[in-house]
Amino acid sequence: MKKLVYYFFLFLVFILMFFVPAEIFLRIKKHFSPESDSNPAGSIHQYFYYDSDGCARIRPGSKGKHISYRGEKPVFIKINSIGIRGPELRKHPKLRIVFLGDSVVFAGGVPFEYTLTAQIEKKMSQACPEKDIECLNFGVTDSGISQYYLKLKYHALEVKPDVVVIGFYLNDSRSPQGFLGEEGKVKWEQDLEKSPFYQWEIVKTYHQCFRKWRYTHHPELKDRFKWVRRYLGNKYLEDENDWNSLLEEAEFDWGAAWKKENWTTIENHLGKINQLCHDNQIRLFLVCFPVSLQISIQKPYLNLLDPQEKIRRICARFGIVYYDLIPALKRNQMKPIFIDQCHLTKIGCDVVSQALFEWLKDTL
Repeated sequence: MKKLVYYFFLFLVFILMFFVPAEIFLRIKKHFSPESDSNPAGSIHQYFYYDSDGCARIRPGSKGKHISYRGEKPVFIKINSIGIRGPELRKHPKLRIVFLGDSVVFAGGVPFEYTLTAQIEKKMSQACPEKDIECLNFGVTDSGISQYYLKLKYHALEVKPDVVVIGFYLNDSRSPQGFLGEEGKVKWEQDLEKSPFYQWEIVKTYHQCFRKWRYTHHPELKDRFKWVRRYLGNKYLEDENDWNSLLEEAEFDWGAAWKKENWTTIENHLGKINQLCHDNQIRLFLVCFPVSLQISIQKPYLNLLDPQEKIRRICARFGIVYYDLIPALKRNQMKPIFIDQCHLTKIGCDVVSQALFEWLKDTL
C-alpha cells in the first residue's frame, strides 16, 4: 500500500512538472501573440459544436482563422452574437433571406465581403434600395441535408426569415466521415470541455491534437478521398469509363449523389424543411452547387447531370423554387471558378453571386 501511495505521489509530481511549465509557456505565447486580422487566433473550427438538439452551431462572438483557398495568409473569421458569420443583424429589415448550407455557403477561405451572402445583399441593396434586404449566412462547414433541417428548426427560425435558400451540394445526403460530430466528440470529450480542466491551454492543445490524429487515422477517411488520385489524373475528361470509375470511388463524398439509395434521405429531409417553412409562412428556395467536374467535362456522358435532374424533380413535387447553377458556370468556365472540386475562388464567388442575385431578384 505504501508503495502504491509512493508511486501515485511520483506520478502527480511528474504531471505537475510537465503540465505547469507547458501551461505557463502556452499562456505566455498567447499573451504575446495578440489576436488581429494579420495575426489571427486559432482555427475557427475549434468553436464549432453541437447543441443539445444536435444542431451544428458556432460559438457566438468567436473569431479565428481559416485556411485561404488561394494559399495566401489565413482568412480572419468573425462570428456575430447569434453564431453566424457576418455583421450583427439589422433590427427591422423589410426582407430577410437566410442561406443554409455547408462550407460552400460558409466560404471560410475568402474574406467576408467576397462570400455569396455578402455579395448578393450588396447587389440587391444597389438594385432595390427601398426594399432593405438582409442576407444571412447560416452555412456551417461539413453539414448535410439533415443538419439543414436542424439548423432551420433550432436556429434560423429564431431570426424570423422571410425567405430560406438551401445551398445544396452533391454530398449532402450523408455524413461521410467529417461532418462535425459524426466521427466526433464522444461523451468523455463533451464532459471534458465542460469541466474546469478545459480552461488549461495544455488540455485544449492536447485534445485538439488528439482529434486531428483521430481524424487522419479514421478507417473511413481513405475511402472518402480515394477518388482524388483519379480526379487529378484528368483522364475522365475524355474517357467515360474512367468517369464512371471516379463516381464509384467518390461514393462517400460528392459521388453519393449518383447513388439511388441516398436520395431517400434527401427527399425526407427536404420534405421536413418544406413543412417547417410552410408552417412559418416562409418562402423556400434551393440552389444546387455542382461538383467542378460537371463543368469541366465537355463530353455528353449519359449520367453526368443525373443529380441535378433528381433534385429538380423533388423540388417540383414539394413546390420548392429551384435553381441549377450549371448553365451560369458553363458560360464562365474559362475563368478560374473553382479552387478544388467544390469551393469557389473570389472570381467564382463573383460569378455565382451574380447568377443568384438575378435569379432571386426576378423570382422574388
